[in-house]
Amino acid sequence: MATLRILTDAFNGGLGGVAATAIAYPLVIAKVKLQAQGRRRKAKAEGGDGSESSEFTGPIDVLRKVVKHEGFIGWYRGLPPALAKNFLTNFVFYLAHSVLKPLYKVKDQYTSWLGAFLHGVNAGLVVQLVMLPMEMIVTRMQAEKLGKSLSFTESTMGIWAEGGLLRFWAGLPPALTLTLNPGVTTTVQAVLTAGRKLSVSANFWVGFFSKLVASATTYPVVVVKVRMLVNKGSKDDGKGSDRAESAQRQKRSMLQETAAVFLRIIKTEGVGGLYRGLEAQLWQAVAKEAILNSVRRGLGST
Repeated sequence: MATLRILTDAFNGGLGGVAATAIAYPLVIAKVKLQAQGRRRKAKAEGGDGSESSEFTGPIDVLRKVVKHEGFIGWYRGLPPALAKNFLTNFVFYLAHSVLKPLYKVKDQYTSWLGAFLHGVNAGLVVQLVMLPMEMIVTRMQAEKLGKSLSFTESTMGIWAEGGLLRFWAGLPPALTLTLNPGVTTTVQAVLTAGRKLSVSANFWVGFFSKLVASATTYPVVVVKVRMLVNKGSKDDGKGSDRAESAQRQKRSMLQETAAVFLRIIKTEGVGGLYRGLEAQLWQAVAKEAILNSVRRGLGST
């Protein structure tokens, strides 16, 4: 029975992730394109095509330009693998969350806020180690330039060509740092619920507020991670500067590359570059968490 309950909770979490992603997906597209556009601006400054895709001013501008270049279908480019990724991500998270629960809870209550925090962090750690390759593939698809599309297979083979199997974990250091996000989310939810059974609407707002706090505090790391996921390794546009940057990247460790991306953003875009796309990130993250939380807990109470 305990195993069935754990698998049911994980499955409900996966379904909640699918529902949340399907509803909020246009904001996901806007968020990823805004986070990735610093590299596009760099290309324009070096004599690139200067296309409209380099000049997104906000999430609404992204969505408008996507429709202009690709039609409304562009809002949902990469949706099938994104749904699969989010189902698996949330399934793995809540599976790990349930398995680890006895380490941090006594009679279904956290003994301290630190226990709630570590519970979320360790469940998030499992997710990042398992799901980062899938996230890299999907992020590449979502960040592709306007008017162009990248299939799941093309994205996968492109990453493999850049550095083999290990290339799929290129964003691991910031991804591990982002385990603080589910830690903060779990802690805030534990404080707000205090072990009580809440209504679907109450669970919606608990999820909304907890993810708002978590996303706002960890956002610069999200930007660094996305830049690392979309940065091409050996595939470039033939420019000497791109080839030199690619060669340097291949010689650096993951931690060195993380630091280099972080410093490059500050140098070329200022501190504000670390918060590029924050508005879209907050809206899509809190909407997804609120929907996921209400669906998962609603299914769990039936």
